[in-house]
Amino acid sequence: MRVSSFDHGFATRPDEGLQAESSALEPRAACREACEEAHYPFGSLCKDLEDLSAVTITRHGNQYDRLFYFRAPPEDCAGDPENCPAYAVYLQCRAFVDAPSSSKDIILSDGSSRKQRHRICFNACRRPGNDTEENGFVGLDTRPPCAANSDTADLLCVSSDDGYESQLVFYGGYTCFSGGHEDSRFERGCTSWSLLWLGILIANVMQAITEMMIFYVTGLVEDVRVYSEARNKCLGHSALTVYFLAIIILLFQPLQIGETTGRGLDVLVTVVLSLLVDQAKNLVVQPVIWWVLIRRCGTIFPGIQEYNEEYHLQWDLQDSLVTPSFLAAHGADHQT
Repeated sequence: MRVSSFDHGFATRPDEGLQAESSALEPRAACREACEEAHYPFGSLCKDLEDLSAVTITRHGNQYDRLFYFRAPPEDCAGDPENCPAYAVYLQCRAFVDAPSSSKDIILSDGSSRKQRHRICFNACRRPGNDTEENGFVGLDTRPPCAANSDTADLLCVSSDDGYESQLVFYGGYTCFSGGHEDSRFERGCTSWSLLWLGILIANVMQAITEMMIFYVTGLVEDVRVYSEARNKCLGHSALTVYFLAIIILLFQPLQIGETTGRGLDVLVTVVLSLLVDQAKNLVVQPVIWWVLIRRCGTIFPGIQEYNEEYHLQWDLQDSLVTPSFLAAHGADHQT
């Protein structure tokens, strides 16, 4: 089994969103795989601590109790790391122990704050000089103290199934259909109204672009006897095909991230509500568009529903809204 290395900068990424959260916690799975490879065939040494209350570590306002024991590889690996499986990854996991946190603060309902749950590994024993309040170790810590003048190389790493937090807290108010805990790992079916409206806006813009592209491509003249026209028609259809394929592929990304992070229900709820709210918005917007553009703010009344020149010539023709607006603005410029 091969374990890929990773950059410990992932652990302190302050970005928002499920994708950033997933990337920030990828090293948890990598450390688990490295532990199993380093102690192969005794990978059972890396199993999660069965008694979740046996070891609890509190750092930056978060309690970590889903941990696994990562025993350090043999000491001779330092002199010959190439012959020690996953030793390089172990060193990177160990670097997480004292890596400063740049995660964002989450304000709790009581006014206190905590950091995002982005910690990867801890030292297996409590070090008086390092695991201090200044470094975020405030609260319950049931690790045994380190022996005098020693610093064990063994690690306690957070299990990859510790859970992912809801990132909606960074987008203003949000609603959850279940949960409601201060620990957002237990909240499910969550959506943010600000993100929901932003998604509808982006979807409407993309829909307008798509329709204009289709309108333009279908309007191209196709004459196989003229090379430039046939080429433009072919390129237009090819561009549309690539565009639609890219959209379809991108649609799977939030589903995959939601499945990986256990937030699939959040994605599903947001998609369903976006569709419902968008249709409700259309019920309000479409009559306004009809009244403004078709009836010109109520100045004309609908007659026949198809163009008939003889019928329209019975009345004086009226300019569109664009022409009088342009003339009014042009006249105002001359007066100034």
